[in-house]
Amino acid sequence: MHMFIDIARGCPRRTALMVVFLLVGVGAEAVGLSALLPLLSLLVGEDASGGGQSRLQEVVVESLAWFGVASTLGNLLSFFVLAAIVQSGVMLLAKRYIGFTAVKMATDLRLALLGALAEARWGYFSRQTIGAVSSAMASEAGRASQAYVAGGTMISLALQATVYSVLAFVVSWRFSLVALGAAMVSFYPVRFFNRLTRKAGRKQTQFMRSLVRQLTQSLQAVKPLKAMSREARLGALLERDAKHLDRALRKHVLASEGRKAVQYPLNALFASLAIYAAATYGDVPLAELGVLAVLLTSTFSNASKAQRQYQAMCAGESAYWDLRDRIERAEGECEETSGSCAPVFEHSIEFADVVFGYGDTRVLKGVSFAIPAGCITALIGTSGAGKTSLVDLVCALNRPDAGSITVDGVPLHELDLVGWRRSIGYVPQDMFLLHESVRLNVTLGEEFSDVDVETALRRAGAWGFVSQLAEGIETVVGEGGSRLSGGQRQRISIARALVHDPQLLILDEATSGLDPETEATVWNSLLRLRGDITILAISHQPLLMSVADHVYRVEAGEVSPDDIAAVPAAVARPV
Repeated sequence: MHMFIDIARGCPRRTALMVVFLLVGVGAEAVGLSALLPLLSLLVGEDASGGGQSRLQEVVVESLAWFGVASTLGNLLSFFVLAAIVQSGVMLLAKRYIGFTAVKMATDLRLALLGALAEARWGYFSRQTIGAVSSAMASEAGRASQAYVAGGTMISLALQATVYSVLAFVVSWRFSLVALGAAMVSFYPVRFFNRLTRKAGRKQTQFMRSLVRQLTQSLQAVKPLKAMSREARLGALLERDAKHLDRALRKHVLASEGRKAVQYPLNALFASLAIYAAATYGDVPLAELGVLAVLLTSTFSNASKAQRQYQAMCAGESAYWDLRDRIERAEGECEETSGSCAPVFEHSIEFADVVFGYGDTRVLKGVSFAIPAGCITALIGTSGAGKTSLVDLVCALNRPDAGSITVDGVPLHELDLVGWRRSIGYVPQDMFLLHESVRLNVTLGEEFSDVDVETALRRAGAWGFVSQLAEGIETVVGEGGSRLSGGQRQRISIARALVHDPQLLILDEATSGLDPETEATVWNSLLRLRGDITILAISHQPLLMSVADHVYRVEAGEVSPDDIAAVPAAVARPV
């Protein structure tokens, strides 16, 4: 129940209303059931006026008389039906609040995870796998939601069982006490199955997350596997986790069915013994005996159903706590954004004796250089030399271990981090395009006008082909941009980086996968931005060195000016 209580703290109003409706609903049911005794007395020909009958029957008859209602068959039946209608309507409202709260909880968990990851330090964020986050967003949030519904349903059934047992006590407390006491003993062996279910639920969470992670990674590599006719290996890669998940699910089924196999016969046995004892040795009137049988049977039935829902909650609660733990760990890695200075970039970004590394690995060894505003600055060097680390430092995704980085003389860590990053346009080597329209791929859902989108596409040199598409900027580009060529995809990625009019455009190996002619076309478009936008580019391509204003070679953790630098007015297309 810890999970249910924890969720109730987050949704106090909805939870309170749910409990109120449940109480009113079971109250209405209790009132309706109380009419069973005088009703059965009439049906079997016993005196329903209250004389010589049980206290419950007397209370019902007197209550009806107080309202001026005679205890006739028609009135009692109408009263019973009316109570059933009220109970059904109120319980519907209670179940509505249970369902709505479960949906809200799942949505809140998903948004909280996304928000925590988005605000986490880049070092923590970069360690997360797509599969693990996908599993948390889809499977774990969904299972947690189902566990909450099971918990709410369990409370509803437990309250109904309580009402039945209280009424049974009023009818015949001696036999009800014996029956319910014996039934409590039957719940003891059920604890074993609950523990088994909880353990199976934890294993299910663990192996489902691992399976989704492996599946996501495998599907990203499906093209080369298909090309080499090795796609059959996908099953082998997923087989271990799939088998572990299968065993966890089997244990869940075994625990659920085992509980029913043990509890149902015991409940039936104890209820039957109590009814037999009341009928044989208790000298109980026939009407009371019938009501007692209905109440005890209903008590045991609802108690068993409540146990089933508790078991379902046990199976899903591990997903809830795992998701909460993931959110809390991400929140604990929240990025520090103490700077408040408004970023102004009019002169240069300066690196002064910057040292940076990952753990014990030193990547940059006291580098010093400048990125002048309005110019094209190129970083060249072999893979692993530290070029991307320099870019991450410029974006403030990482902080230097020593030395300083300043923007127009202001230390980078003193700037408003959000404002600084909003002034950056970033185009990675591994560009991503959504299976959505050109517009959405450029704007990413932000409020930009058609004019803004067209301007960004023109500046990126993409308007020529986009305007010729069947639906223009509303054309869907396909999964990963599969309906476009490599150069077209790259130019849309550049337009996305330009749509918010950045001061600094970073190209991280953005043209490395293009053929020389397409690369030249892209750079011809970018050269038109010189003077308006500062461009920082990483590339191994010789074309970049021929168009850059400043070229720096990054090698062995050091940065030095390269002796090849030219500033042509345009880029000639290769012949």
